[in-house]
Amino acid sequence: MTESPDSQRRREECERKARRGEMDPRLEFTFQLLMDATGLPRHQIMDHIFEGNMLDEINQLFLPNMRNKLMWFYQEVDEVDMPAERDLNKPGPSRAGASSSSKTPQGASGGAHNRPHKLFITDGWSCAFTGICIYMFRINIQKQLPEEGFHKDLYCGYIDANR
Repeated sequence: MTESPDSQRRREECERKARRGEMDPRLEFTFQLLMDATGLPRHQIMDHIFEGNMLDEINQLFLPNMRNKLMWFYQEVDEVDMPAERDLNKPGPSRAGASSSSKTPQGASGGAHNRPHKLFITDGWSCAFTGICIYMFRINIQKQLPEEGFHKDLYCGYIDANR
């Protein structure tokens, strides 16, 4: 998959800022959380971020009255099962209204170890959780998450399904 010219430009700009130490500390924190949880080096995290065009979604977590949570899965995937087509800005099903098919494991075959790993943003309902789940959320979305002291308003962590 090749990057669009706009995506390539944004990636290069982000990498330049990171090298000069000018990157938004909230983004830097997010990248570090993803590196710690997945064990991937920075350049591979950046590849996933820009391949999936996740930067705008990550930035929405920091803005007032936008997203209050982000959740990534890093796991083996079948390319046809990727939830990339789903509009994550639309509200997902409630727990009570979720269909049983959204909770059933997909692709539970014996030859699953040859599938590639993918880091992607999910709502948690569109595919089964089989790898690592990284989450970030904030309680108060009424004001922008500040660049300094944002740790006080941001809750994050990860869960490994294999442990």
